[in-house]
Amino acid sequence: MNQLPPVLPTEVYGIIAEQATDKATLVSLLQLSTAHYAEVERVLYKDVVMCRPYRSDVLGNLLQGLITNPRRALLVQKLRLDFANYVPDKLVSKLAAVLREVHNLIHLHLNIFGITLLNLVEGCSFQLRRLEYSDQNPMTDFSLPQVFRAHPTIRYLRIGIYTIKDPLPPDTLPQLSTLDCPAYLGRTLMGGRKITRVFWRHTSPEFLTTPPYGPHNSLLTLKISVSPIGFDLPAACPNLRFLECYLMVRDVCIT
Repeated sequence: MNQLPPVLPTEVYGIIAEQATDKATLVSLLQLSTAHYAEVERVLYKDVVMCRPYRSDVLGNLLQGLITNPRRALLVQKLRLDFANYVPDKLVSKLAAVLREVHNLIHLHLNIFGITLLNLVEGCSFQLRRLEYSDQNPMTDFSLPQVFRAHPTIRYLRIGIYTIKDPLPPDTLPQLSTLDCPAYLGRTLMGGRKITRVFWRHTSPEFLTTPPYGPHNSLLTLKISVSPIGFDLPAACPNLRFLECYLMVRDVCIT
């Protein structure tokens, strides 16, 4: 008589799920049995990602599932929605409802046309460590400082082509260590903060050597898009260990 294979400890299924390289594998593991469902589900919903191109019905079902199942919503630690085009108001409302349920969220990546971040996250209980917020539609979002003040735990910040009216107070974003933004926002976001990693885009950062924005003794890594490099780098970043430059020469990107 053939013996049944031994039952693995529940924790082992969790380890197997964490090694999965795609969501399809996780879904297959869920279908094996109910014995290890909780461990696999924990990994499946830890990182929720939906990128373009997207279908409104699929996105709607995903959001509705998190709204109606608070237990699953509590599993979400990273939420990435990257569409860069118009999303119907009905889905934006559902997204706002989801954000009020994902109390353990620490990484939020939003790239959705024409939204104001404060309208989505105001009143939410989570504390972000990483925020990536971009929009293909140039706009001035005066609510961003309010978002930053509500999330002093942010360590990694990436923002797109928004305009912030005034420099942030020094006590805003006290834990910020990595900054990825257009260079013109450097004046607003760097002053008074011990940032160690920076990626600037679009413009040359001569302001690095202009008080009160320089020198930056804490800066260790700098990735920058400049043409030409027209500033005193050693004076601006005396402790720099890594530099990567992107130069545009006859429409060719050279690194």
